[in-house]
Amino acid sequence: FRMAWIGLEQEDSPRVAVAARHGDETGYLDGIEIRVDDRPEALGPTGRAIREGRAQVCNDFLGDPSTLPWRDRAKSASWRASAALPIRRRGVPVGALSVYALESGYFGERERVLLEETAADVSYALEHLDQVSETRRAEAEVRELNAELERRVEERTAQLETANRELEAFSYSVSHDLRAPLRAIEGFAGMIVEDASGTLPEETFRRLDVIRANARRMSTLIDALLRFS
Repeated sequence: FRMAWIGLEQEDSPRVAVAARHGDETGYLDGIEIRVDDRPEALGPTGRAIREGRAQVCNDFLGDPSTLPWRDRAKSASWRASAALPIRRRGVPVGALSVYALESGYFGERERVLLEETAADVSYALEHLDQVSETRRAEAEVRELNAELERRVEERTAQLETANRELEAFSYSVSHDLRAPLRAIEGFAGMIVEDASGTLPEETFRRLDVIRANARRMSTLIDALLRFS
């Protein structure tokens, strides 16, 4: 074959775009219009291969009515026969592999089989690219999720560290700021009992003992609170 190219149907247009080419020294494909709708530019081998999803052979390019839109270009480039094979992605025709020969009647059954195998290889390659893209997209999503998880862990860790510092400050306050007055209450009450022994009414001594007992009880509660925190 003297020239080959791959055309892919555009997502937002019925036109077929040239995705790859080889052997187009005459510039046959430059500015060419091929479509997949019901216009004349869609009736050639490439457009039909995409629309119908099967191989199309034109062994008389200059005499076949379906090739009229490109006849002058083909004549200048010396193309006399053409074949187009659908390229599929996920089982759906999305483009075509088109090849050209310099002599009429060139494409027989042997050439057709070889071309269909080649088009199947291109379709397989597209499927593989899709799988690679999906894998990379999934990996990117996993990396994004991991980054988000790490961010949340760091944020939560910072919150816990703040809470721990606040808890430590609370424990220090409970241990020192509350114990000091209790020790003073219990200590001075004990000193009164010792210094005024026999000089104060019995009821006063009982009340001083109640003060000291409650101070010791409060100290026990503080110890329990610190263990809990």
